[in-house]
Amino acid sequence: DGHVNIVGAGDSTQAYNQYKPIVDAHYAELSKFIIDRVYVDYDCASGQGTIDFDVEVAPGETIANIGVVKVRVAIYEDDISVAGLQEPQTGNTVWDGIGRALPVDIPLTVDTGGQVQTVVRQFPVDPEWNKNNLGAIVFVQRDSNKKVLQAGHSELMYDFDVVNNDPLVAKTNA
Repeated sequence: DGHVNIVGAGDSTQAYNQYKPIVDAHYAELSKFIIDRVYVDYDCASGQGTIDFDVEVAPGETIANIGVVKVRVAIYEDDISVAGLQEPQTGNTVWDGIGRALPVDIPLTVDTGGQVQTVVRQFPVDPEWNKNNLGAIVFVQRDSNKKVLQAGHSELMYDFDVVNNDPLVAKTNA
């Protein structure tokens, strides 16, 4: 995890026994943040993507020194086929989770339990990207020690228009 240094754990049984207490301890730590409502949208007409999400300070928590805490976003694409380049574990030439965009860091502006920071950011989407396979990861990270304090994930929302909207039936051109 970048914070606990263990080099080599032997076979899978030894690795399990060595890492399980570390994983259990991390699961027991409650996050001071809640990331909610993570949406990614692509506007076909403009070639722009939009990510929209909330970062909330968990009830009862106070965040010290928010000047070194950033909200970060990573846009990725799944199912990218790369001829001649095989995935090491499976031998497949289809790759998942390939980074496509890293919009500018967002300074954290909330520090008291219950406060919510709503973030809406646009990013350009290359015409070569498969919009149906895009997703986003949002995370809150303390720069002083690089610790990720919370993370959230979303798939791409579909772009469609409602047409011929009558009271009983709504048709789409999607």
